[in-house]
Amino acid sequence: MARQHSLLPLGLLVLLLYGGSRLAEYGMAFRPHEAPGAYHSLVSSLGWVSAVLLALAVVNLLAVWRCRR
Repeated sequence: MARQHSLLPLGLLVLLLYGGSRLAEYGMAFRPHEAPGAYHSLVSSLGWVSAVLLALAVVNLLAVWRCRR
């Protein structure tokens, strides 16, 4: 994985999806109908997945840096 640099773009994509879904969740709070409960858990899961992927990307970048030294 250290050679492919695949975690950083994937982590940023999931972070972008998380940001968009949080924005949609914020907009749903102002409409008269209640948002589905499963949507809130989906947004929370996207947040955790993006945090884990970005943490793995940081570890990957540190491993690449360490191997080049």
